[in-house]
Amino acid sequence: IEDFGITDSKANVSFDFTAGSFSAETTVVIKSSSQLFSYLYLYPQATLSGTISVADSEGTLGTIDVGQGILGITLRNALAPGEVVSLTITQSGVPNCGAGGMQVVTCAINSGLTFSVSQAFVPLLFGTSNKLPVVERSELAVTVPSQLKAVTNGDFIELITGDDGMQTYRFEQVPGDYFSMSVAPYTTGTTEIATGQTTTSYQISSLNNAASWREIVKNVMAFHGERFGSYGETKIDFAEIPDMAGAAYGPFRTIFMPTSLLAKN
Repeated sequence: IEDFGITDSKANVSFDFTAGSFSAETTVVIKSSSQLFSYLYLYPQATLSGTISVADSEGTLGTIDVGQGILGITLRNALAPGEVVSLTITQSGVPNCGAGGMQVVTCAINSGLTFSVSQAFVPLLFGTSNKLPVVERSELAVTVPSQLKAVTNGDFIELITGDDGMQTYRFEQVPGDYFSMSVAPYTTGTTEIATGQTTTSYQISSLNNAASWREIVKNVMAFHGERFGSYGETKIDFAEIPDMAGAAYGPFRTIFMPTSLLAKN
């Protein structure tokens, strides 16, 4: 049994491409499930050379390193079933995006292309059951220079343009799913694959084959739709990422594809 669920999560992320670092502030509202609890774990995802802190409405909470990059957090007050508390997690520094056992690079930060597999720049919380709680509602705001575009596997909400040459992309995620993302000077294009459904391409290389890839996506979706029923979402996008990622990965509704794979159509 999960100790708690997350009713709301809002993350704001920005990057320093020269230093290869990021800063993020994530606010989560957690709700106790079926038992009294006062202790939970924080996994920053990408091991961070920098700082991380956790606070509630009264101030900073104590944390302890329990190994493997995981922090233990003791709440100020134990939560009874149904009670809620809002926590703010602040991070800044250079992430360790090195390859793991499967030689997959989980993230990268540079002005040519920044990406993260399974929300490497947004921390995960979990309880003593070691199960990830269901996130009922989550938002991600990504602030980047105006020449760059951000794409995630979530739904685009809005683009906010500042007076300082920066702009913020806001996305919302479906319940129970987590954000993957990439940022680059993308060239984009959109093709309708069915009534009310589109595929959008985000390409950075000189391959100039995005339109043909969108047609491939359209034909593949039609093929499977005839056999298994219509696709239940409004989009299925694809975004180019560098070969250093190791493989394509396809979190719900957006496929992130290495350059060498995009060259093979």
